[in-house]
Amino acid sequence: MPLLGLDELGLEDADRKYLVTLVTTYRGGPVGPRSLAANAGLDLATVEHVIEPALLLMGLIARTPRGRRITRHGYAHALNFMGSTPAINWNRVESSDGAFTAPPSDLQQ
Repeated sequence: MPLLGLDELGLEDADRKYLVTLVTTYRGGPVGPRSLAANAGLDLATVEHVIEPALLLMGLIARTPRGRRITRHGYAHALNFMGSTPAINWNRVESSDGAFTAPPSDLQQ
């Protein structure tokens, strides 16, 4: 799939840019979609209507009352395409929870 610009999970460049920004700029989150979109150089409508729904369904991000955060699965996937990654303080990131994460899907393998 490299010809189409997709990775092994089917993520496009914009999806990967979202994850990279969430990990590097916000150390995993939580962060609001407007701030994340602005810092990633992405259109807010695209983030809210295309990127986030897909990443939520895949379990790569979680939606919390304080904003979006990376999941452990999302961080593990981001390691595949990021050069160096900052360490994530999982206690801080996961303390923002009350998170909505999509239930595991039969489509994910």
